[in-house]
Amino acid sequence: AIRYFEANKEELLKKYEGKYVAILHNAVVDADEDWEALEERIIERFGSRDLLVRRVTEEPEIIHIPTPFLVQ
Repeated sequence: AIRYFEANKEELLKKYEGKYVAILHNAVVDADEDWEALEERIIERFGSRDLLVRRVTEEPEIIHIPTPFLVQ
């Protein structure tokens, strides 16, 4: 799915720029500007399975996920 996203980024930008896309089996199966709304729909539609959800932007999007530090 990541390879599909990267290989088709120009086409995805034309159609979905600024939106989140859900990709399964090398196809966009849903898209939305609201990540949570998209998440609800894809879970309802596809259940718990691996698929790629990425925001379509010109520049790579960096997501910071805070994690606890281990203190020794």
